[in-house]
Amino acid sequence: MARRESSLGDKVSVDMTPMIDVVFQLMSFFMCTLKVVAPEGDFDIRMPLGAAAAAAPDDQQVPPVRVKLSAGAVITGVIGILIMPWKLLASADTYVFNWLVGYSGLLGPIAGIMVVDYWLIRHRELDVADLYRVDGRYAGVNWIAMAALVAGVAPNLVGFLRSLKVLGGGPDGWDAVYPYAWFTGFIVAALVYRLAMPGSRFASADRRPS
Repeated sequence: MARRESSLGDKVSVDMTPMIDVVFQLMSFFMCTLKVVAPEGDFDIRMPLGAAAAAAPDDQQVPPVRVKLSAGAVITGVIGILIMPWKLLASADTYVFNWLVGYSGLLGPIAGIMVVDYWLIRHRELDVADLYRVDGRYAGVNWIAMAALVAGVAPNLVGFLRSLKVLGGGPDGWDAVYPYAWFTGFIVAALVYRLAMPGSRFASADRRPS
C-alpha cells in the first residue's frame, strides 16, 4: 500500500473557524448577561488643550465628554467588530506574517529610538514634569526621531507590501529581511538615531528654555 509523504515545503493549514465561533459566542454571552450595579460610575474624557486654550477660563474651555461605563463597553465592542478581527484570524499565515510581523515592523523602530534616547542620549535622566509642559525642554517635534523611524520602517516595507499581495516580485533579499522586521527596524532606527542625535537641541537641552 502506497504511503503519501508530505514534504517540508507543504504549508500546514490551521482552521481558525472554531476559535472564531467560540469568541463570538463568548462575546454574545457577556453582552447578554451584562449587569451594571447602580449607581453606575462614569469617567471624563478631557480633550488636550494648547497653551493659549489652557490659560482660558474654565467656562471657555472644551467641556469633558462624559461616558458611562456600560456605554463605553458597548462602544468598544462595536469598534472591535468593525475592525473585522476574523479577517486577521482567517489563517495562521495571515495573522502571523500580515498582522504580527507587519505591526512589529513599526514597533521595532519605536523601541530602538526609545532605548537609545533613554539609555545612551539622556543617561536614564528625564524631567517628568517637563514631558507635559507645552514650553518644556522637550517641546516641539524631534525630526531626527521621525527620520530614524522612517529609516527603520523602510527595509521592511517591501516585504510587508508583498505579504499583502500589493507588490509583486521576489523572492529576494527584502523577503528574507521581512520575517525579522522587529529586529531589523530596531537596529536601523537605533543606529540612525544614535549617530544623528548628538548636537541636537533635544539632546543638549538640560534646562528649560528661557
